[in-house]
Amino acid sequence: MFVQPLEPVADSLPLSALVAALPLVTVLVLLGAVRMKAHLAGALGLAVAALVAWLVYGMPLGQTLSSAAQGALFGLFPIMWIVVNALWVYRMTVPHPALRHPAAAPSAASPTTRASRPWSSPSASAPSWRRWPDSARPSPSAR
Repeated sequence: MFVQPLEPVADSLPLSALVAALPLVTVLVLLGAVRMKAHLAGALGLAVAALVAWLVYGMPLGQTLSSAAQGALFGLFPIMWIVVNALWVYRMTVPHPALRHPAAAPSAASPTTRASRPWSSPSASAPSWRRWPDSARPSPSAR
């Protein structure tokens, strides 16, 4: 079992803390100053963290690679969970074009006279079901 030394850099806790902060600083600089894409900045930050653990803190290479892989998967799973659910909610809330009412927009086949355009009626402030043409008006039970 690997026991992490608390002061691996010159027996100094502040210097060791600065070296331990290198992965976080790397990611923030790459995202903020360099404007690198987030997935590349995260991968480089992971590589810097693995190098610091291996070279500075003396973690065995096998454990370093294993912990880096576990950290990558542990970080990737919640992110992908959020992305997939956000896409699902977006697709659920955006109406499909086939579900729009035929009277909502004029088509090429229908004449575009003032009487066939429900949005040009004098009662523009009335509810939308009152502006529909009589042929497209919903039944009373649908109101």
